[in-house]
Amino acid sequence: MSQRFRLLITISALLGIFLSALEITIVATAAPIIVRDLGGFESYAWIFTIYLLTSTIGMPFWGRAADRWGRKPLFILAMVIFLIGCFLCGMAQTFTQLIVFRGIQGLGGGGLLPLAFTIIADIFDIKARTKMQGAISSVWGVASILGPFIGGALAESIGWRWIFFINIAPGIFALVFVLKYFKDIAIKDAELKLSPLSLVSSVLFIVFLLVTVTTFKTDQIPYVSIVGLMAFIGFIVFIYAERKSPYPLIPHNLLKHRIFIMTCVTGFLGSAILIGIVSFFPLLCQTVYDYTPTESGMLLVPFTFAWLLSSIFSTRLLLTFHYKKLLLFGFILLLAGMSVILFYFYSLTTTTIILGLCLVGIGMAFNYPIVLITTQYDVPKNMIGLSTSAIFWIRSIGSTLGTSLMGLVLIWQFNKNLWSIKSTTMLEPLIAQLKTNPDKLMDPSVLMQIKNFAATKFVLHDAMFWIFSLLLLWALIILLLWIFFPKNIRVIINPTKNNQT
Repeated sequence: MSQRFRLLITISALLGIFLSALEITIVATAAPIIVRDLGGFESYAWIFTIYLLTSTIGMPFWGRAADRWGRKPLFILAMVIFLIGCFLCGMAQTFTQLIVFRGIQGLGGGGLLPLAFTIIADIFDIKARTKMQGAISSVWGVASILGPFIGGALAESIGWRWIFFINIAPGIFALVFVLKYFKDIAIKDAELKLSPLSLVSSVLFIVFLLVTVTTFKTDQIPYVSIVGLMAFIGFIVFIYAERKSPYPLIPHNLLKHRIFIMTCVTGFLGSAILIGIVSFFPLLCQTVYDYTPTESGMLLVPFTFAWLLSSIFSTRLLLTFHYKKLLLFGFILLLAGMSVILFYFYSLTTTTIILGLCLVGIGMAFNYPIVLITTQYDVPKNMIGLSTSAIFWIRSIGSTLGTSLMGLVLIWQFNKNLWSIKSTTMLEPLIAQLKTNPDKLMDPSVLMQIKNFAATKFVLHDAMFWIFSLLLLWALIILLLWIFFPKNIRVIINPTKNNQT
């Protein structure tokens, strides 16, 4: 393949990664405007959740199908489904329609991300990929950070429907490039046989677990207990099906690769940390520290550039240093960044915010691309697509459940401390509303009222402290898990260093 063709295919893959990641967060700042136009605040969270849910459910299929039928037809199919979903979302006339169409969009988006990384693994050898994988991986982080910024700008200028329509043109370009220039690679001995019981039980487990987390309230214990029990049963059935089926979603021989297991576990926690920063840091800055939406968005820019620039260097260093040394460096910086934010949580300044977020960004840059490259070259070639999609599947579950869990912690802590506030004539209507319906805390108009009163503002600040404490705990666990990454792997990343086998 010529350099020109390889460049065009890389651009197509980058567009797939960017569009898939962008859709996870671009709706964030536009959601209040969408709810204002279409209604449906009681299902507000499902604008985000349904996309993550359907993309998570579909990922195991995309990876396995790509190993059987090739990357090209599956990438085209995923992109077409994604673009159809985008168009339908932009045309939605009711909130229910939007939720359904976001689900369609997620089915396609769930294929774009792992398939794009798999295509890149096909067309570059290990040496070339380590030089560019950092920039490629950082596209995902950049899209996640810029999503809220772009969404808000479009919604306030030409309308919220354009946050969906804007994807169509670059998606078509990616389709044209792949159709015309990509010479496909298919592993003909890779079978597309799936265990129906594994597939159904995994879907039920994820759905019921998500519903359990998002609806957990002290006055709904019977309902939550039943749903939680269903999630537990789904999990048990999934484990049983995976152990007994000759065609599990995650093949047994893939589980023999310890680096794959550790990449999934740390990826689950890392994605929860990332989505927590993207979702709740702007909220903290705007409601507690009185930054404008634009200013809070700009505070994430140093985080983005720290990730982007560091990713370029981190993957190049993989040719010189053992991957475990690079991971240790990244895990330490991730923990250090979260520690800075939490230490100064009640007196954050622009300087401490930028310092903390830059450390987190560098830490992510020495984490995500490093483990992905190493895992792809440790597993057998006919399982690259499956292993890549499985990694992103686990990361997506981490983002989905992490968002729900942090929202639960925020509402629970806020409602718990709300009872200690002495009600006044001005505060009484607001406090009564929040005590009756804690979910109203996420209503943008209610948040504006909260920030106008010192008492409720402090309660919100204190509640958000627990969210970032949770992020710090997850960063600490990731660091401790470093010891379980294997020193020896199947593929020699750097042939000149024997200790890196």
